[in-house]
Amino acid sequence: MAPVVAAGTAHGAEHGGHAIGLQLEWGLVLLSVAVAVGGILIARRFYKLDPLFSRPKALAERFAFAYRMLLNKYWVDELYDDTVISGTVKLARFSWDADARVVDGAVNGTRHATVGSSFLSGVFDLEVVDGAVNLIAKIYDLASHSFRRLQVGFTQGYAMVMVFGAAVLLAVFLVTY
Repeated sequence: MAPVVAAGTAHGAEHGGHAIGLQLEWGLVLLSVAVAVGGILIARRFYKLDPLFSRPKALAERFAFAYRMLLNKYWVDELYDDTVISGTVKLARFSWDADARVVDGAVNGTRHATVGSSFLSGVFDLEVVDGAVNLIAKIYDLASHSFRRLQVGFTQGYAMVMVFGAAVLLAVFLVTY
């Protein structure tokens, strides 16, 4: 069962509110068109019908501040330049300085540290590591020249070296105990 609605309440109020809104909208449209046409007619009278522009000059002199304010477009451009543009330029310069000094400084400092440490690493590798390897090779080379004389191919010579070695081991054993 549908609810009973009194005449002119919910359904009627919706259409009545819509009608008032529509009338207000059209009234504002007509008002804005009238203001625009009025401005055009006043400008035509000032500038087209008065060729010497005496009326606008007189108004500009009488209302000097209003004339300067309108001529300078309420100084919006100057205000925008002094706030937004100059602030953006200052921020961009600060960012550029920070990049040039901090970021580039860190990158260049890292590069210098890497090049310096690689030079020291290269010197260490050539002098210490390669030097130790070459020293060991030189020691083996000299020892091999000495031991080559011992290897003559005679069994008696080898037996004599073994007896001499056993005697050295026995001497070491006796001295230490």
